[in-house]
Amino acid sequence: THHLAAAVEAETGRNVEWFFDQWVFKPGHPEFKVSWNWDEAAKLATVSVRQVQKTDDGTPVFRAPLTIDFTTGRSRPAAFKVEVTEPEHTFVFPLPRKPDLCRFDPGNFVLKTLDFEKSTGELRLQLRQDDDVTGRIGAARSLGKKGGPEAVEALEAAVMGDRFWAVQAAAAKALGAVRSAEARDALIRCLAVRHPKARRGVVAGLGEFRGDEAAFAALEPLAKQDQSWFVESEANRSIGKLRVDRSFETVAANIKRPSWRQLVRTGCADGFVELRDERAFDLLFEEARYGARPQFRQNMVAAIGRLGAFFEPRKRQLGARLADFLFDPDLRVRVAAANAIKAIKDTSQIPALEAMAARELDGRAIRTAREAARDLRKGAATDEEVRRLRDDFEKLRDENAKLRDRLAKLEAKPARAPKTGG
Repeated sequence: THHLAAAVEAETGRNVEWFFDQWVFKPGHPEFKVSWNWDEAAKLATVSVRQVQKTDDGTPVFRAPLTIDFTTGRSRPAAFKVEVTEPEHTFVFPLPRKPDLCRFDPGNFVLKTLDFEKSTGELRLQLRQDDDVTGRIGAARSLGKKGGPEAVEALEAAVMGDRFWAVQAAAAKALGAVRSAEARDALIRCLAVRHPKARRGVVAGLGEFRGDEAAFAALEPLAKQDQSWFVESEANRSIGKLRVDRSFETVAANIKRPSWRQLVRTGCADGFVELRDERAFDLLFEEARYGARPQFRQNMVAAIGRLGAFFEPRKRQLGARLADFLFDPDLRVRVAAANAIKAIKDTSQIPALEAMAARELDGRAIRTAREAARDLRKGAATDEEVRRLRDDFEKLRDENAKLRDRLAKLEAKPARAPKTGG
């Protein structure tokens, strides 16, 4: 790497040691928190940039040359080259009039996460007019976090009308993040979108409405048949997430459906994991058996491990059955079985994992078995606490979505006119 940096410097005359130091030799990436405001009297736009990534693990404060631009109406953006080098920066730009839109690193050239605080109005404009795909996707995600009737309206319009499927899919998933009744109804209408990759995003969004019968009714036909196997697979995955009374029967009915690279079966396996119903174990083991189609057996074994993590009393029984797959002729199945045993935290299978590491010839399998045995020996004292925190988080998320929905309905009601004396 040092030789490469020296070669670049020799050809360009520019010292790039700083670039390789932060992107190659040190961990992490920049996490930017950005905001902007407008001073009408001074005709100045002020952009505040903070790097908020944790640096205690060696992650640096990054040096990042990038662009900030401003758009007013349909005019060409006014672009400014800046360089971020410190934990906090304030950039000031003189402009002839207040811009409608500010963009930070348009084109997404710098590897980063970005939290750009904007009003709902600006986000709607960006989602509708930004010529940068990543900008429209970011606006959709931000609108999903804000929620409200205006956000739902803009996101539905993007799903049905944007010219690129990735933006349509991002807008659909953002509607799922809103999780209001209006967002659910908008997603059901959006199932009419033509592009299958966009429709897959709509189906994924509907999976966020846990316990919702209307969402289930919309997804059930797609889980059985769609023009896209990817959509069918996602529909079974989302039906598992819904966890309604008929979720298990619906997914179980589809798990034997053949498809390209067995996509539908894999979606059903993921649906069972999301459903957290222990009746699925027998079905998953049946689909993972030796002699079944090789494209998905490792996915079934992996799903057993992920589902088994929620059933502590059954870990010894599941571990014993998974240990049989450590001798499977398929390398991918053996690796999946080792990871599954680690996932269910069955310490009784440590000798089996060590034996696998001793007899394997493939370096990937050896490493997986050794790491699984090592992690199990370390113990899992906090696993139950992590599971409990995850469940509590899901409950809080559901309650928060209901409160946001109620608040939006209250805000939408017209105010009563005051009574007048007669």
